[in-house]
Amino acid sequence: MTFRELGKPIGAHSAEKLETFKSKYFEIVNKQSLSGLVEVKTEAGSEHNNDEKPYMYLSHYSTPGIVLYYLIRQFPSYILKIQNESVGGPPDKIFHDINISWQNVLQALSDNKELTPEFYFGDGSFMKNRHNLDLGTNHLGEKVGDVSLPSWATSHQDFVMKNRFALESNHASANLHKWIDLVFGYQQRGERA
Repeated sequence: MTFRELGKPIGAHSAEKLETFKSKYFEIVNKQSLSGLVEVKTEAGSEHNNDEKPYMYLSHYSTPGIVLYYLIRQFPSYILKIQNESVGGPPDKIFHDINISWQNVLQALSDNKELTPEFYFGDGSFMKNRHNLDLGTNHLGEKVGDVSLPSWATSHQDFVMKNRFALESNHASANLHKWIDLVFGYQQRGERA
């Protein structure tokens, strides 16, 4: 079984992606350093915003939008209404394949999603199109329905059970505190939040 390195943020699991994030961060730091010496112009010719705080990741690991992305089949009428009215977009934006979602996390700079608790408990029904919703057809001409699983999972329930088994393993138990520190922040003993 292969485990994710829990001591790294989700956006740092691809060396190439991490290097791009670091470059962006140091680009902002360098522009701020230079702006103290001379007026820095951006590509559009406008002045650089000195108030911009350096950052590495273009997106957060957990937002209401990410939760809605994963749970679209669970609460379809609410989510489709929100998605179609405020965001819009093609069926390719709908969560439809575990392998594609993982590849996006490894490659796309704007994708740093963490999994929701539903990936570790229940029967996996949140990944099934139980309501036979018309979720459209993706750019490959495939009808979006149930979420496609990796080859090692025999069913949606099996996928969730294997995730739970991995989460409850000795390896995860010994390293989960690293992920908690990343997400919620590390505090020395005696410090107050």
